[in-house]
Amino acid sequence: MASIIETEKKKAALRSVILKEQRSMSRVWREASDKELFDQLSELPQWRKAKTVFLFVGVLPEPNTALLLPRLISGGVRIAAPLSAASGRMEARQITDVEQLKPGRFGILEPQEGCPLVSKEEIELVLVPALCYDRR
Repeated sequence: MASIIETEKKKAALRSVILKEQRSMSRVWREASDKELFDQLSELPQWRKAKTVFLFVGVLPEPNTALLLPRLISGGVRIAAPLSAASGRMEARQITDVEQLKPGRFGILEPQEGCPLVSKEEIELVLVPALCYDRR
């Protein structure tokens, strides 16, 4: 049990350091970084093949995945975004325009409830922005 507690303490400390660094970055640098990340992403074969993408909309200091929406929409990709349902479950809802996203219960941009449901079987690629993570 002590090992788990130590690991969690280390993770919290690392997260604090990275969060501080991320918040110190300029808007211009962040936009350039996001653009480079998304340009590299668009070169992946999984990206090119995906017809339905489940996309979490990032909040600062995460990458601004909302910038991908126009690119995906114009490329004919079906986009699903998470909606925190009243039951506490997450639903994938289709969006066709950035205007369909509104701040949800946790302040994260979410689709409106009137947006059509998308089943998990239809999703071919999932994009999850995060402050930091590793391969594990």
